[in-house]
Amino acid sequence: MKKLLLSLAAVAYATSLFGADAYMIETVISKNKKVIDSPSIIAPFKQAGAVEANAKGNKYELLMEVDEEKNGIVTLYTNLTLNGKFHKQKAKIPLKEKVNINMGNITLNVRVIPYQ
Repeated sequence: MKKLLLSLAAVAYATSLFGADAYMIETVISKNKKVIDSPSIIAPFKQAGAVEANAKGNKYELLMEVDEEKNGIVTLYTNLTLNGKFHKQKAKIPLKEKVNINMGNITLNVRVIPYQ
């Protein structure tokens, strides 16, 4: 039993060293400094998570993907279609910290959290 527990602890530790299997991406979408919506997305590592909605008269589709994690910094790819207009952004952001991503008059406030 002791060997089994040690093995499980070793696997858990190794997983934490190599990054998360998925991420929760909390967002606040603003246009001209007015909040449109605040969706959260669960995205498996290197796979896009997506959300579609019609909020406050604005139709949007948001796809986000975490492609790389090194030293607590992730590479986040964002594709946002808002009212038929496409916006694309790539950003390196610290894990667990709120960061603003600006795309013209659109601002995404984003926080990426490892999700188990």
